[in-house]
Amino acid sequence: MKTLVFLLLGAFFVISLSCGGNEIERTVPKHPRNPVIDENWIKNPYGLSKEEQEEWEDLRELMEWLDQFPVVKIDTNAIKLPSGRMWNEVNSKEIIEQFQRLSKVKVHPSPNNVDMKDAIVKDITREAELLTERTNFIKVAGTSRNEPAQPHGLAYVFGSKDIVSRNRWTSPTTRLSPCPEFLYGLDCSGYIYQAFRRAGLTTFPSGNANHQRQTSTIEDAIKSKYPNLKIKVEDLDRLPVDSLDVGDIVYFKRADGTAYHIGMIVSDSRLAHSAGHPDSCSSNMGPISGPLIKNIESTRGWLGSNRSNYGVVRIIPEEEKEEEIWTLYIRVCIIGCLSQNTEFSFVSTEDFEKQITVISVDINNRPHPFVFRMKYYGGTRRLEYTVSYGEMTTPVSSFVLVQDNSLYSYLDGITNIEGTHPPLFVSIDWDEY
Repeated sequence: MKTLVFLLLGAFFVISLSCGGNEIERTVPKHPRNPVIDENWIKNPYGLSKEEQEEWEDLRELMEWLDQFPVVKIDTNAIKLPSGRMWNEVNSKEIIEQFQRLSKVKVHPSPNNVDMKDAIVKDITREAELLTERTNFIKVAGTSRNEPAQPHGLAYVFGSKDIVSRNRWTSPTTRLSPCPEFLYGLDCSGYIYQAFRRAGLTTFPSGNANHQRQTSTIEDAIKSKYPNLKIKVEDLDRLPVDSLDVGDIVYFKRADGTAYHIGMIVSDSRLAHSAGHPDSCSSNMGPISGPLIKNIESTRGWLGSNRSNYGVVRIIPEEEKEEEIWTLYIRVCIIGCLSQNTEFSFVSTEDFEKQITVISVDINNRPHPFVFRMKYYGGTRRLEYTVSYGEMTTPVSSFVLVQDNSLYSYLDGITNIEGTHPPLFVSIDWDEY
């Protein structure tokens, strides 16, 4: 009887040891070469560099801080776009189509850059909001036990940039993964990448947060789609929450300035991002992880206790200068000044070189052609020209054009034209006489 009891106890001990061993193997991955797991391996089983370990720790602290803010949904019709217009007042499709149509021809004034910013921001914001809609991405379990159902929609998956296939992050050095599950989901930069790409900015990169937050990265993606758009992107560093605009990119950075997390403002004090941590396996599938929107208005003005730990990147339309069309009327006066005007128009701010022929008539009503060769400098409004008649040419005349001030210039060097009464001169007027 005693023998039987000892055998049963021994079997129980062996079973308990085996379960414990399995648990250890699940939480601390087995070393690929050495079955004896040392302390350094336990601390860093995924072969992260020192910088990567610091980034993971920073991300963990940030996620814990952001957890205090409620997850919210937004009413897109209540969104005020950067220009101050409401969401439903801006037809982004119509604005973009008009811009693309007018960009193919020279039109003055040029299409409105402020309207285009509103249209671009609206499209990106719409896609960002759609990605946070949990019901849009509910997934049933896959065929493998590592492909669980996802009743809460898209998960947080470190390193994932697409939503059409299941993914999990694997260390490029140790080939190990902190989580066994393959999930549909995105990390923070994958979320921003998808929002931009689904909004039509297809050259926006799927790189990390630090790459995406560069002003050149965002500007290049916009200019690639709309090369004639007069717009720029600026890094405004940190701004208080009540100064954030819809469409602003918000990035969180380490002490050396490297961004490790990224999101965007989609409504008043509403931050959209993909929340989670590389090794928070079970919670990464939960209702407060993955793409979501946080209400951050209770941050007392700043994001985080350290005011220098984040920055803001903003799309800014260049100031529009109304391009004024000027029209001048030129006459060559060879007998009185009764000749007809020759009219030409130009954009007051643009340089040009032009040659026109002005016909004047003499006392016997015979026509005489005078060739004007003009060069205009839009920055200074200076007009230079010479006048030729046959082989005779005047010296260069130069004037700064001032509206309503007429110009008169003698045709020095052009003489002895039959039927004319000297002195001959040019009249350049702003009105037709």
